[in-house]
Amino acid sequence: MSEVSVQSQVTVQSDDQKSSSTLPDVTIRYLNLNAVIKQTESQVDRTMKTVPQFVYENLKAIPNALLGTKLPTTDLKVLDNVSGCIKPGTLTLVLAPPGAGKTTLLKAMANRTDGLAFKIDGKVTYNGLDKTAVDARHCNLGQLVQYVDQLDLHLPYLTVEETLLFAARNSLAEADEAAVMKRVNETIDLLHLGNCRKTVVGDDLLRGISGGEKKKANSC
Repeated sequence: MSEVSVQSQVTVQSDDQKSSSTLPDVTIRYLNLNAVIKQTESQVDRTMKTVPQFVYENLKAIPNALLGTKLPTTDLKVLDNVSGCIKPGTLTLVLAPPGAGKTTLLKAMANRTDGLAFKIDGKVTYNGLDKTAVDARHCNLGQLVQYVDQLDLHLPYLTVEETLLFAARNSLAEADEAAVMKRVNETIDLLHLGNCRKTVVGDDLLRGISGGEKKKANSC
């Protein structure tokens, strides 16, 4: 399951500057979110297909693919006038069947709508400010709210410590190396990754850390 994580009360301090910047608790409100996609009849049909039905439908689609004929489409509402509020310090569970729009809703809340094949209408605010107002205040929205993909994307040959170090160096660009390393150690302690900090992350071809440990490393 994909997740949206809301950062709260995160303090970044540089040993040289002796100054800190505390991010506020974030309340996400979404109002009248709507999303409509165009799908063919076979894509809209969610019933479980038997093997003969699956083979038949794919064979039937071959002539259209060869001739370049576009199949008739129908509008499918992924989000239908959805509104709600996510408060800091709370956990919200989103349950729905596959294709019901869970990922679309989470991406809308995290402002990860670039690259989608359809448009999401409606309004999303963070402490009452929309994305434009957040940018106008020179605030990085990615530091306030993050969308964690269902599939973890990592460099498999890096260790957990190296992965977190890479993330910290990019997010704390103006901090010195001591402050960066301090943040890495704090993160490892917070997420209980001490036992695997020197273990490579791994992938399908390289054995590494567990799926739960990858999810923790992916949330940083």
